[in-house]
Amino acid sequence: MSGRHKLTSRLNVLPFEDDAGKTQPFEQILGRPLPAGATT
Repeated sequence: MSGRHKLTSRLNVLPFEDDAGKTQPFEQILGRPLPAGATT
């Protein structure tokens, strides 16, 4: 399983409301910080 696949799987199990929890995997997948409010 690739690193991206693991991160995507992690995103899929997070609650929809968990903005803080979603930020780190998205940043790792994209390779850059997310703009403020991107997950809200």
